[in-house]
Amino acid sequence: MYYKQNNIDIIKTHDLIALCQLCMTIDNSFSNMLDCCSRLNPYGVAVRYPNELSVDETIAKNAIIMAQKVHGFCYEKIDTLINDKKQ
Repeated sequence: MYYKQNNIDIIKTHDLIALCQLCMTIDNSFSNMLDCCSRLNPYGVAVRYPNELSVDETIAKNAIIMAQKVHGFCYEKIDTLINDKKQ
């Protein structure tokens, strides 16, 4: 399914790198999230298949920290957009 916003075709995907790069075309501050997205990207699909990705407790904890960072960043962006539209 494709959506049109800001003159960009947005596709439904689990690829965090592609999504982050797409967001960067609208707001370059998403470049701050590119490293986290790159590190998190394998967890979107690879962990669903046996023997594709080995994850120990330390790796899992680091992934959670990165995911929380990306989530917080995106949440703030959405909150800002909502508040800007109210004004």
